[in-house]
Amino acid sequence: MTGPAPRRNDDRGAAAVEMAVVLPLLLLIVLGIIEFGLGWNRQLNLTEAAHQGARVAAINGDPAAVTQTVQQILGASAGNTQLDTSITTCDDDSAESATVDLTLYYDSPTGLGSLMAHFGRRNVTSFELHATGVMPCVG
Repeated sequence: MTGPAPRRNDDRGAAAVEMAVVLPLLLLIVLGIIEFGLGWNRQLNLTEAAHQGARVAAINGDPAAVTQTVQQILGASAGNTQLDTSITTCDDDSAESATVDLTLYYDSPTGLGSLMAHFGRRNVTSFELHATGVMPCVG
């Protein structure tokens, strides 16, 4: 009596086909998580920069000091970005509070937008973030 007959493997290549189907979706999910995390981090940094800039504007009143504070807080996260700043200090006679409005435009670091264009979505390669800091004028 001999052993069992060898089984014939009819599912050769099935793993490659499954990988070809799953990999694009997995790549989109991973890049989306990375893109969201980086965007959220930049938004938090921008909010902190606006808050501290408004604090400096209320205390010091010098727009150059406010800009320096904002740039120092944003630091390296403002690498490939464009930053628009609007500053109202307490030195203005009509101002009841110091205000710093920041708008940050940055390019997508992951290339997710151009990847989404292959799936029928529009090509999004840059994002706009906005933050406002307000501090009351005292004294």
